[in-house]
Amino acid sequence: MTHSKSPKQYRQIFYSYLDGLADCPDRSLIEGEAFMRNRKIGLSRIACFIASLTSGSIRQQNLTYFKTHKIQVTDSAICQARSKFDHTVLK
Repeated sequence: MTHSKSPKQYRQIFYSYLDGLADCPDRSLIEGEAFMRNRKIGLSRIACFIASLTSGSIRQQNLTYFKTHKIQVTDSAICQARSKFDHTVLK
């Protein structure tokens, strides 16, 4: 009898993978841009943010997600980081 993993375990595996993205920032390259500099919204943080998006606006998501992480970021900064992010990384 095999035991499958719970959704919580899959979520932990997924987020640990996203945390590991920061070790290889070249995987996020889009048109020569990468998350190479140390910023509030790094590669793993924007990947986790994108993975947690719901149907709310960017402003609502910003207030919800970054408030729990005790970081203040502008909506513009999120949009700029999201435009540099290669969504195939999540596949």
